[in-house]
Amino acid sequence: MIAAEDEKEEMEDESGRSRKIAALAVAFEGGLGLAALLLGWLLGVWPVPGVELDEITWRGQWPALLWGLAATGPMLIGFWLIDRFPWGPLGDLKRDVERLVVPLFRGCSILELALISAAAGIGEEMLFRGLVQHALAQWLAPPWGVWIALVAASFVFGCFHPLSTTYAVLAALIGLYLGLLLIFSGNLLAPALAHGLYDFVALVYMVRGSES
Repeated sequence: MIAAEDEKEEMEDESGRSRKIAALAVAFEGGLGLAALLLGWLLGVWPVPGVELDEITWRGQWPALLWGLAATGPMLIGFWLIDRFPWGPLGDLKRDVERLVVPLFRGCSILELALISAAAGIGEEMLFRGLVQHALAQWLAPPWGVWIALVAASFVFGCFHPLSTTYAVLAALIGLYLGLLLIFSGNLLAPALAHGLYDFVALVYMVRGSES
């Protein structure tokens, strides 16, 4: 009886901890989006290119959403390859993620993981692609300005993920990929959807896999 009560208390503690982690993650990632809006207002840059304030409607957004959905596939394939063939630095990266990242979200529900992923997709894309890349592309002279902005924003994005050198490099490469998606789609919804959906699938796979 005592053991059962202790187990129940432990489960309640873990559930409370996971809710706090989820709330903090959503607040942090959402705060990046708010920061992008504030900085964009100060700089005169709208950080959601492709979705204008005077015409927020989903009727014209389907192409961007399809771009984002399709772009998720290659990232998930890359994630699967790293998970299955963790050679060299990739093996160290996998161990770092399993040791440092997965325990943070262990115990989170599917809904909590979805909220975290959506907040990351929206907040980070608004800041790094919608503000940094988009603003630099507007300010720098064509034709090279758009590509300089892409590289600069991707570098900053990589530095924003300092878990390890390998992790930062991979994050920068993903930043390049998402930045190109913004350039070719012309709409921030495309990289935001790809980013959020990728994060969700990867988190569910890693967290649920660690529990089995």
